[in-house]
Amino acid sequence: MSRYQYLKAAAILVLALGLILPASLFAQDVPQEGRVVTVQGRGAIIAGDKVKARDDAVNDAQRNAVERVMGTHVESSTITENFMLIQDNIYTKTSGYISNYEVTNETEDPDMITVTVRATVKESELVSDLEAIGVLMSRMNYPRLLVLIDEQIFIDEGGEERVPTTVDNAATTTAFMEMLQAKGFRFVDPMTVAMNTQANMLQSALEGDVAQAVMIGRAHQAEVIVLGTTIAKRGTAAQQMLGGMVSMQVSITVRVLRSDTGEIMATSQETGVHLGGSPIDASAGAIKKAMDKLGPRLEEMILERWNQEVTGSRVIELHIVNQIGFMPLQQFRQLIPFYVRGVQEVTQKSFLEGLAILEVRSEGDAMALATELSAKEWAEFTIEVTGVTANQVRIRVTPKGFR
Repeated sequence: MSRYQYLKAAAILVLALGLILPASLFAQDVPQEGRVVTVQGRGAIIAGDKVKARDDAVNDAQRNAVERVMGTHVESSTITENFMLIQDNIYTKTSGYISNYEVTNETEDPDMITVTVRATVKESELVSDLEAIGVLMSRMNYPRLLVLIDEQIFIDEGGEERVPTTVDNAATTTAFMEMLQAKGFRFVDPMTVAMNTQANMLQSALEGDVAQAVMIGRAHQAEVIVLGTTIAKRGTAAQQMLGGMVSMQVSITVRVLRSDTGEIMATSQETGVHLGGSPIDASAGAIKKAMDKLGPRLEEMILERWNQEVTGSRVIELHIVNQIGFMPLQQFRQLIPFYVRGVQEVTQKSFLEGLAILEVRSEGDAMALATELSAKEWAEFTIEVTGVTANQVRIRVTPKGFR
């Protein structure tokens, strides 16, 4: 037998074994890295579709497995300086953290399938992603978010009878906060805001008044404001087709703002549809479906923006709160890059009746800029820092020799 014939015969033998022997024999030698957890998942049977309900239940169980492992690491203080922002949201890549799973039990009710799943979660990869978020939060000085979302839930078919938004029924706000709190995001308590804010001011903010929202955010030491609207209306399907169930369609629109400058960090919109026993129940389900898609997207936008700032440069507003002449202002603006380390560019945003706002693009944060401005001995000016926020520095600039 020639060498070619020998190799050909060996290849055929290997292929035959691969077809005959069970795949589990080959998989036994592959180590399964990770942490094993046993969890349950549920899926609703809609329109008699049990296959989809089972798939939903398994997906729900996988997510619960990742959340259980993730919960033990959220408070971890392990930080590494060399990090990259995670490219995919933890929730949207749930299946990527599951190395293998087995459905150990399955039960079926008239409207629900429940599965018990034994899953192996890739703990090291999950922790790595969580640490990346933790590092980013630390570098941004752990900013706090204030969520102001107006829910307009119309429970009648004509779209006229509306359930008023309250702290107790703010499903969109609750869903958003629960999703991001698990990642280490910090929030201002909505109930505290409602108790300490005038009703007309809060209502104006909920209706989209950015200036009022910014004032509320500053008053409660929130660096980021999530401002949005949820509109829920009955679906167009005939009620007799739904077996007595109510279909609600939800549209959520959100803007993310900096509270100190009013700058828009991110915007997004999402929709959701859900069946329920009542308009309120169906609206809550539709809101959750929409937020399951919208929340991770907003999180990624916010984290990406913060990552750009801590790894590159950021724009800081420099407010000159005392009156200064136009020519001294131009001289001061041109001198800033020579006196302050890390400053790349200074542009004039406004000048009105002697008061000015400059935009400083710097490698450092607002506190570093304030420290540099006040610590240096300026030959031409006296600098006094009067206030610092996450993205804004307020100063007095007095030309030396000025009387």
